[in-house]
Amino acid sequence: MLIRELLAKKKVTDLREIAKASGLKGYSKLKKDDLTSLIEEAIINEEYVQKVVFFANNRELALFERKLTENVPFVEDDIISYLYMYKSLFYFMNEENPDENEFLIPDDIKALYEKVFTKEFKSKRDRFQLVADYIVANANMYGMVPVEQVVKTFNEQNKTQTNGEEVLKVYNLISGVKQIFYKLVDGQFVHEAVLEENGMSILAGKQGNKPYYVPSKEILINYAREEYFERSMAFEALVAFLEHNVIEDDILTEKICTEIQYLYCFGEELQQGITVLEDYGIEMEEDQLKIVIDLLVNVYNNSRFWENRGFSPVEMNAIENVDAAVGISANNTIEKAKKVGRNDKCPCGSGKKYKFCCGK
Repeated sequence: MLIRELLAKKKVTDLREIAKASGLKGYSKLKKDDLTSLIEEAIINEEYVQKVVFFANNRELALFERKLTENVPFVEDDIISYLYMYKSLFYFMNEENPDENEFLIPDDIKALYEKVFTKEFKSKRDRFQLVADYIVANANMYGMVPVEQVVKTFNEQNKTQTNGEEVLKVYNLISGVKQIFYKLVDGQFVHEAVLEENGMSILAGKQGNKPYYVPSKEILINYAREEYFERSMAFEALVAFLEHNVIEDDILTEKICTEIQYLYCFGEELQQGITVLEDYGIEMEEDQLKIVIDLLVNVYNNSRFWENRGFSPVEMNAIENVDAAVGISANNTIEKAKKVGRNDKCPCGSGKKYKFCCGK
């Protein structure tokens, strides 16, 4: 089905909203046929299709390419991957079966995509998206990170080097086209969650001169996905225990444990894990609760914190102990880390020793 036919199924008010969102001019007094022609002309051209595809991230483009050749049923978890190209009119809702939430791709968009996606275009887009992924991944990894650190990590992990000029150019282009969750402030990429109130100064104070945890390229790129976190053995142990002994619903268990993990990664206190379980109405026997608390402590200890620049409390504790022992600055990476000792400060921030607090 052509885009004109899909637009014809919409009301005039909807078409005007589309024209407004697309930045078109002179649409307010047009009749339906003229509105349809105006939108069609703006979209069905090589320049527009190239622009949309160029700025689509890899997940968005991969989903689009799958739908070009096969029937991909709508999955709610994929909604984020649909939104950008849906707003760009690369997708239309199936008006004949609206309850199925199925997305259709106009035939003329398909044809133009095949035409513009040349080898040369792909090469330029891949480079742009790689730099963009490093920006997003670093913002997600650390909460806030200097441009220079993004450049440093990129150059350590890629043969073709970058520089601050290219990184800033990519950021400026993306921020002018797509809605993003981070901003450039005083030479740093800052996650929107840190921009509230005095978030930057508070986080800067906690990070201090701590080194950066820099994972392998394969892991780091995953952080370009907002919902990603590294699934530690401690996290898997919590999931397994709750699923087999308490909740017995793998989907709900995964949802709850993921929510707890997100809270810990954002710097929430240890007891928030119990609060989440209570909010979901999860009831436990006393012996089960004791086991779950121990498991939560391990999840917390092995969570990657913004205030530690990506290091977990376990790793940070090991770094600080090494520094104190040898009197030198810590390295930027760590391969082996020890558990929080019973006489160490509790990672929940209470100021008490672990054995008198969460380690009881």
